[in-house]
Amino acid sequence: MTSPGGSAENLTVLHQRLEAHFLALRSRRDKWGLGIPIFALEHGPYWDVGLAAGALYNWWMLRTRSLGDLMISHAATNACLSAYVIWSGRWEYWL
Repeated sequence: MTSPGGSAENLTVLHQRLEAHFLALRSRRDKWGLGIPIFALEHGPYWDVGLAAGALYNWWMLRTRSLGDLMISHAATNACLSAYVIWSGRWEYWL
């Protein structure tokens, strides 16, 4: 099966190159020093939760060195938060 952008093999190669580029651009110090506060600031009044989540995501990235794993964990976190917001009616968590 092919996609509009090319074959599945081409997309796999592209993914591998992007992931390698992402990892090569950021040193360990940069991942911990800059990424976490920026992630926290993106979460507005819930910056403390963003800080904790950012620290966990960055730890996971350092451990697995997989951008795909990081994206899946972030999506899973958002899915759980969405389910909680809908179930409880606590709409303030959706800014």
